[in-house]
Amino acid sequence: MPSLVDKKTLIIISCVIMGICASRPELSAAELNTMTAQMRESNAGIVGEESTDLSELQKQARLYRNQGFQYQSSGDFDRALAFYQKAIQLDPAYAVVYNDLGVSYETKGLPEKAEELYLKAIHIDPYYLSAYSNLAALAENKGDFEKAAYYWHKRYTTGKELGLARDAWTIKAKERLEQIGLTQGGYNEYQLIDFMREVARKKQKARTQNSALAQAYMDKAKIYYIKEDYSSALKEAVNAQQLDPSNQDIEEFIDKAQIRLFSR
Repeated sequence: MPSLVDKKTLIIISCVIMGICASRPELSAAELNTMTAQMRESNAGIVGEESTDLSELQKQARLYRNQGFQYQSSGDFDRALAFYQKAIQLDPAYAVVYNDLGVSYETKGLPEKAEELYLKAIHIDPYYLSAYSNLAALAENKGDFEKAAYYWHKRYTTGKELGLARDAWTIKAKERLEQIGLTQGGYNEYQLIDFMREVARKKQKARTQNSALAQAYMDKAKIYYIKEDYSSALKEAVNAQQLDPSNQDIEEFIDKAQIRLFSR
């Protein structure tokens, strides 16, 4: 449980962030991203986001991520990117790092790459809230208010689903939805539903393609395993898991390959 000081600190951080957002509704996506990342970092040790049941590779990935975040916070995005890439190589299913990478790329002026990484984060973890806020802000920056409304809606409803209705960014998402409706003369609800359906269709198509490619990687991984080339087997299996992170068989194979590799 957080101490009283910790609780007060969180309240102050939340109030400051919300105060800034209220006074500057034209915040850039990069600014929103940075504040989202900082707010999540402030809560990381309290909400128990990390599982204690982690492999050695996953633990090292989190150390690399923390180093990258320190560089990102100090404005050294090139070094941050290097450590984030190391983290992903060790744990391709680590959604937090894809979001961090997106923030770094967006700040470097590469919004398309940033969007790709934010989408990757929520593909791995549909309940990773920060990525929805970042996608919404990015869409607003591009003037695509229909897409922005969709992602703010996702951030708001997913936050409520997780019991975070009073969270600063859940409230922010609701406010942005209302403001977009007012400033744009109201978005067409039927168009928004069609857009959501189209996104769902594309996601399903991507999942099907990813599953087939993941199987191809696993076929190679099993061949390497039989040849006792456990390092190559692990590499191919990790590639497969990146494409199909919820596949339990792939996860079990990775654990088995790791045991073989580290016991040599």
